[in-house]
Amino acid sequence: MLRWLDQRFIENPIRRAQANSDIRAREQRYNVFREGEERSNRNVQSEVRSKLEVNLPTSQLAIQANQGIVTVTGYVQTQDNLERIEPLAREIKGVRDVNVQAEVGPKLPPYKG
Repeated sequence: MLRWLDQRFIENPIRRAQANSDIRAREQRYNVFREGEERSNRNVQSEVRSKLEVNLPTSQLAIQANQGIVTVTGYVQTQDNLERIEPLAREIKGVRDVNVQAEVGPKLPPYKG
């Protein structure tokens, strides 16, 4: 659910690569300053949300995390997008399992909250 990015920004492959790089950098900073600590539910949830928002911009997803188990609910536009949720979420350190309860739904406009 995009709140601060407009659709043109996300659809640009250079911008998407930059956003993914920013996500990796945030994770690396976390690793440096909190080495050995287990990631909080809130931190894992935030990282997964960012990863999915950037890579599946037309989806409407909600993310919950509990002790490394991430649950994703909501809607995506295609089966391909649905199948991308789990591998994208697993890229985030601290994710132990992904429970995808999202569905392929109708054509969804970008979230404008």
